[in-house]
Amino acid sequence: MTHTVDDEVQSLLAKDRKASFSDLSVVGQEKEHQIVRYDMDVLADLRVLAQPWTPGSIFLKSKIWLQIAVYFMMAGVVATLFFFLIPDPSKINHASVSELSKYFNMILPFLFGIYLNNIFGRWWTMRTEGIGNVGNAVNNLCVILSSQSRGSQFIEARHVMLRYGLLSHELTFRIARGTDKDLADLVNSGALTKEEDDVLKELAGGKAQAIWVWIQMLWDGLYSAGRIPDHVHQVALGEICAGRRAAKVIRTHLNSQLPFAYTHLMACLVHVNLFVLALDQLCAVDPQVVDPPLFKAGVTHRSAWSSGHLMS
Repeated sequence: MTHTVDDEVQSLLAKDRKASFSDLSVVGQEKEHQIVRYDMDVLADLRVLAQPWTPGSIFLKSKIWLQIAVYFMMAGVVATLFFFLIPDPSKINHASVSELSKYFNMILPFLFGIYLNNIFGRWWTMRTEGIGNVGNAVNNLCVILSSQSRGSQFIEARHVMLRYGLLSHELTFRIARGTDKDLADLVNSGALTKEEDDVLKELAGGKAQAIWVWIQMLWDGLYSAGRIPDHVHQVALGEICAGRRAAKVIRTHLNSQLPFAYTHLMACLVHVNLFVLALDQLCAVDPQVVDPPLFKAGVTHRSAWSSGHLMS
């Protein structure tokens, strides 16, 4: 099943070793490390600067470094154009670029705040109303079944209830990662029977929700056989509906992205702002501060080059 951090936590406790923010991580769908538990005391002090390349850190994102390299190249291209095409770059009035940069820096934090609030809100909803409620429903149903069906004749029913609950939890993560096509490992481990696997293969989606239909069938069978009273059956149906609803919440959030127009606008504004900022900083460099003799020689060379090029 899905790898958790429980084994790592127990190992740390056994060794009596204090956890750091780089200790507890799992491997995601794209083989990336995701830190799922960290020590805030370590993360909040200067020790965090000593481990910038820890697995799960944003500094290991290749896309970020690629974008930084692109903007460095862009700044170099603009600087080269200034050097060869403009005789005296120090006379360039970059006030309009500075004003545009200031405007972006005023409006973008507001837009970013809304965007990040939506992102974290969706993540917390899936964690609490999704994963959290699935776990709560499974725990409640197992407790109710154990208290109402204590005899040895109910061992199989209790085992099936627990197996279905864990199976719904497992399929929730597999659907999110896109690894729910082949469930042979679950069949081999006993978490899923061959017949159940054949049924799930025919479902285009909602496999985690389908498990709750099986759970309801289990409780309906117990009620029809007179094994549980009516009021217990009603409470169990409420928990089953809550579990199915939680699985649906997760699926809805995963399949419903933020509006494209809004996300596309944010992405464009970010890149435009970075380009304007790079251009503003390039134009703001004072040639007299950098290296006056070298710059003057460069201006003379460019002027002569431009005059000769135009005359030819």
